[in-house]
Amino acid sequence: MPSMRGLQFQDQGVNWTISFEYLDAQGVWQSWNGALPADLHDLKAEYAHMAFTELAMAIARGQGIPEFGD
Repeated sequence: MPSMRGLQFQDQGVNWTISFEYLDAQGVWQSWNGALPADLHDLKAEYAHMAFTELAMAIARGQGIPEFGD
């Protein structure tokens, strides 16, 4: 699993924002930000960190960040 730090997520009403930093192949910390649909209001708080970590990595992977694989 790639190195990540500072995972943050916040309910913005219309959507959720999510951000984190990851260590790139050159050893430099890079920032990533995303927004997710508000339908996630049904997500229980105790599962939010795990769910947002998985979603963030999957979206970053889909956006082609090589540290998250293909």
